[in-house]
Amino acid sequence: MTRQVALRETRLDATKAAITFAVCGTGDLHARAWAVERWGEAGAPREITKAADAVTVSDIDSSTSTGLLDRELFRAVRERALLFRMRGIRRTGFRVRSTTISNSTATWVAEAKPIPVLKPAISNVGLVPAKLAAMSVWTKEALEASPMIEQLVFDDLTRAFADALDLAMFDPANDGSAIAPAALTNGATEVAATSDIDDDLAEVFAAFTGDLATAVFVTTPQIGAGLARDFNGDVGARGGEIAGVPTLTSSAAPDGQLTLVDPATILAAWDEEVMLATSEAGTVEMVTSGFTQDQPTGAALVSLWENNLRSIRAIGRVAWEAAGPAAAVSITGLFPSAT
Repeated sequence: MTRQVALRETRLDATKAAITFAVCGTGDLHARAWAVERWGEAGAPREITKAADAVTVSDIDSSTSTGLLDRELFRAVRERALLFRMRGIRRTGFRVRSTTISNSTATWVAEAKPIPVLKPAISNVGLVPAKLAAMSVWTKEALEASPMIEQLVFDDLTRAFADALDLAMFDPANDGSAIAPAALTNGATEVAATSDIDDDLAEVFAAFTGDLATAVFVTTPQIGAGLARDFNGDVGARGGEIAGVPTLTSSAAPDGQLTLVDPATILAAWDEEVMLATSEAGTVEMVTSGFTQDQPTGAALVSLWENNLRSIRAIGRVAWEAAGPAAAVSITGLFPSAT
């Protein structure tokens, strides 16, 4: 007789540990006991990956808010963010001298003759890591008692990370002068939308200098849905194909914009995890919209301690740049009423 053994779900362990730390504010055995009472012995986090070591919840340092490296959260971001969904991006490391324009070529060579090689373009500086941070604020009561709060925190941070990446990569206004790497569409060719999408696409293809065999379209779910009738349902709110070119959608992509880009001309670097940190003290700058770093006006400073709030934040490092002369081309002004 075969006995079935259920595998323990560990995907949310780091998030559960962060919640435990946020509620208990201690690193002693009380934290482990609280986690077991909250989720049961089978559901309580047992191990958290910290660098090369495994640490339990009771090992979390109560004097600081660092120490939780969450690979599962980053994996969820990879499934959602456009940077990781575009196939063929050239990955490198941070501050690594890299070839920005490929010099690989093949040619027919006579016997005993030298093989010619194109001169490459090399970046001596490499990609400088940019820090991306997301913060999720909850009441202590919610962390203590709300069912599946760990999934809500996990999803909240995943969405925030992915949306920030998508907007920074394709917002033409992002020229790289701030903290985020410059958008692939900054300074790129733009085609104003007309009443004939076929003519617009013909103009885009004529201006595009990348490889259509590896290129992808990027747009919003609204535009994808709006184009469904024009392309017999091959594309929709969740993507598909436009003129045989794979199409990806993101709710954080710029409104009214359909962008053609060749992933093979993008150089990118990233860490494989994000760091989770918690706090029950300090002041949080809260705005209703249009957040700007160190915003002087329009923000409300909220004390976590006075309002019995707890913050859980995630920090990661990402960088990218266009690696080659093949720039993105966008159609702008599509379906303004829908967006």
